[in-house]
Amino acid sequence: MIDSIRVWDTDTVLRPVATFFGAKVGGLEDLGPESVACCGIFCDHFSEGEPGARFLARQFRYCSSDPWFQNSLGFNAEHLIDVGDLNVYPLEPERLSSSLREQVARLVRTRASILFANPDFSLTPALIAGILEAKSDKQISVIRVSQRKDLEAVQDTSSLIGRRSQTGTRLSQLLGDRPDSLIWVQKCEDLTDEHYEMLKGGTCFLSVDADILGPAYGVTSAYSGAKSQRTQDVIAFIQSLKQLPIIAAEFTGHRPGFELRDRAVTTHSLSIFSALAELLKQGERN
Repeated sequence: MIDSIRVWDTDTVLRPVATFFGAKVGGLEDLGPESVACCGIFCDHFSEGEPGARFLARQFRYCSSDPWFQNSLGFNAEHLIDVGDLNVYPLEPERLSSSLREQVARLVRTRASILFANPDFSLTPALIAGILEAKSDKQISVIRVSQRKDLEAVQDTSSLIGRRSQTGTRLSQLLGDRPDSLIWVQKCEDLTDEHYEMLKGGTCFLSVDADILGPAYGVTSAYSGAKSQRTQDVIAFIQSLKQLPIIAAEFTGHRPGFELRDRAVTTHSLSIFSALAELLKQGERN
């Protein structure tokens, strides 16, 4: 965690800056092959009925910088750099898309792995476009873990960003018509050995949505009780992916509450976010 800040020429001491897991704040010059760049995105305009999700990164920072959460849940900030939130233009989809793509491309060129606290899955195609721009010699595969496929037909293809229900379709168009371009699983155990073999030779982006968690784990998105997962099952699944060449990951779909009692709910999503960070620390650098 960043040291407390003393106001110049006074005895006033400000609280430490809240960061992901108490990590150091840094910029592009601080990133390298051993780093994991953590960033937020303050935008939920396209998420179809989930206003407030844009505060995801803020609440993750507040909760994970709390010493009690760090000690009780074992968060580890080693190799993590909080690079802040990406610049957004929520009312201008095309400008938003271009801005996200350019910023992500700059992050990827540092050879750091990237972890996004992404409130709106609709933004993911722009993030993937940035990875493709920086790694034009690589084939990117997206592993999407969610109860929703989001494969509604797209009429307007001028922008990478649209309604969430179209996002799977936009990703498929962006990545090309390959069997391994977009692998969607509704439950963690749906990722088969065949999928693993298919993915080993490429470069992967892992996207996990809060909607796979059961209702007991808080208010996120729509649930389907029989198919919901426990937090520990999702974490075990993420840990099982360490042999795959995953260079970036995101957690989407959590709509945080703002009262102190809501921190217990956020903890479940935050634990998954932490597991994604640990996965990226162990992953291969491409």
